[in-house]
Amino acid sequence: ISAGGLFSLALDEEEKLWAIGSNGVGQLGDGTNINKSSLVQITNSDNTKFTKISAGLTHSLAIDENGTLWAWGHNSKGELGNGTTTNSNTPIKIMEGTKFVEISAGNESSFAIDEIGKLYAWGSNENGKLALGNEENKLVPTLVESDIVFKKVETSTGENYTLALDELGNLYTWGINTYGQLGNGSFESKNVPTKIQEGKTFKEIDVGYNTSFAIDEQNNLWSFGANGNGELGDGSQTLTNIPKQVLTNVISIGASWNHTVSITQDGSVNAWGSNENGELGTGNVNNSLVPIVIAKKETVNYNIQHYKQKLTLNGYDLIETETKEGAKNSYAVAEHKEYEGFIFKSATSGRIREDGSTILKVYYDRKRENVTFETNGGFINGEKITDYVVGVETNLPTNVVKIGYN
Repeated sequence: ISAGGLFSLALDEEEKLWAIGSNGVGQLGDGTNINKSSLVQITNSDNTKFTKISAGLTHSLAIDENGTLWAWGHNSKGELGNGTTTNSNTPIKIMEGTKFVEISAGNESSFAIDEIGKLYAWGSNENGKLALGNEENKLVPTLVESDIVFKKVETSTGENYTLALDELGNLYTWGINTYGQLGNGSFESKNVPTKIQEGKTFKEIDVGYNTSFAIDEQNNLWSFGANGNGELGDGSQTLTNIPKQVLTNVISIGASWNHTVSITQDGSVNAWGSNENGELGTGNVNNSLVPIVIAKKETVNYNIQHYKQKLTLNGYDLIETETKEGAKNSYAVAEHKEYEGFIFKSATSGRIREDGSTILKVYYDRKRENVTFETNGGFINGEKITDYVVGVETNLPTNVVKIGYN
């Protein structure tokens, strides 16, 4: 999913592209300029399958399964990269023959990284945000001359600045720096990639309107830039031009214009910043200067089908066991642990078919598990369980639900 300026893009599991929202300049790519209040599938004559998407302020970028780059929407500054300034309400190929792996669409500017780590930039170059050493707009993808092997790039849909990571995890910034969002210890803008936080390596980056975020290799979250609504999460409303650590154990970060959401290693979802329209999900409209936990990973059991009668498997009694918070057992063998050469784990339960034969069914939590026994048929919520092979790692069924909830 990628959210832009009043519109959003999404890819489904079959790599089909969907879009919704504002469409005045064709940013949805459906061949019209009509806003959409429900999802519409974006297709072309080749039935192209997309693997990556990026929604900018008013234009869109995508990479297909072959690494080909596509663009559509607003184009007044050449942000579509097709050599013109004409808008397009359908996806158009650009720079054919080069295989791309990363993209980022911003405020009238675009970035893409090819398969060997070269960075290309095009569109508006206000404040030097294309990293080309000047402020000339570019109508086609233009190579950023550098020895850096780039791995990730994120450009703002608000202010004119960008963050990037190289293959070693070094952090680079460039563009406007009014609020210290470049994190270089000054408020001076830069028109070329400038390394910050020397000696520290990072693995994830994101940008808001004029705030910046980076997750280091130890899963610490760092923030810098504007802070009028508490969007840095450091407990103040004071901007900073030097990265400050604000959270630990962070695995994912999503920054919007004036608020931010993160996920930590224990599955908790945190939010902070502006909450004028309830965007923090706290049940009120109060801003927060520090991260607030708005959701936690559930530790309750899933898909336990309880049978009150006593169950027997080949002479061994099964008994219903106490279900504790986070426990994985519904039924367990009362005395014996082995049956037909397999070890019963706590993540099993027994049930008798109508014909009297016995099945074993897997009891799942949200994570992947190594199944050490077979299931022979069986159903969860009316749908068939896949037969699992002994010792083979398996995925969760797609229809897992929590008892008592839809």
